[in-house]
Amino acid sequence: MLQATTKDKISLAFCLLGQFLNCIAISIPSPFLPREVELHGLGSLTTGVMLGVVPFLQCFFNFMWNKIAITIGMRNVLKAGTMITGVMTTLFAFIQFIPYDSTLLFAVAGFGVRLLLAVGTSAVFTATLALATTIFPEQSVWVLSLIGAIGGVGMVCGPAVGSGLFMAGGFWLVFVACGGAIILVSIATCIWFPKQNNVAECLPVDAAADVKANVKADVAAGGPADVTCEPSTSKLPVPYKRIVLDLRTLVGLSVGLFSSSCWVSIDPILEPELRNGV
Repeated sequence: MLQATTKDKISLAFCLLGQFLNCIAISIPSPFLPREVELHGLGSLTTGVMLGVVPFLQCFFNFMWNKIAITIGMRNVLKAGTMITGVMTTLFAFIQFIPYDSTLLFAVAGFGVRLLLAVGTSAVFTATLALATTIFPEQSVWVLSLIGAIGGVGMVCGPAVGSGLFMAGGFWLVFVACGGAIILVSIATCIWFPKQNNVAECLPVDAAADVKANVKADVAAGGPADVTCEPSTSKLPVPYKRIVLDLRTLVGLSVGLFSSSCWVSIDPILEPELRNGV
């Protein structure tokens, strides 16, 4: 069980909700995007690239958001990422209205929106993991497991929710409804996400966790509870090269790459096969 204040639990709830909707936004097009691509004169290769470009680009954008977070803070990264994800998900609905003979325009618009979606989803992934482990430094393993499980549920629910919305109102309704919901959550995050005494906003995760643990100890001893830190003054260097070249990192990346490839390779071809079989 989590031993936490109400403020910490609200923060975790926003992180979990953001991760859940984030994964829905990534997976929701897979049941019916192949049909739309075929109607515009393109094949399964286009579908595969359009679906796979988001998780692929997240590998690079995660590093970008880590650097940006040192300046603006992880809370603001979460807010920005959720809003970008919601807006791009909504905009994806409008590729349906591109004429069928405008094949190049459809491909460029689809890739462009999905690329910007990757910017937003990578921000949410980065921020939710960093914030959750910083807020709960003593229970980080349990919290990370919970976030991973919620993300998996979102990936499973995305196609199911999308199919239901597709049958109710077509391609357009799927993305407008999903994107609108994410935008509303983004607005709620901007308004109600609690401040964490700037600990989670201005330091790397490990340092922030140590500081928060010290703050709790000071409070128990009767000391002050506030921590002041300016994000712009904490630009500590991150040894990316050492992290990436570490054997454990390479093994984890290899396993993740293989499992993800096996998982997403089904998306471009399964729906057409099921449709033709029926």
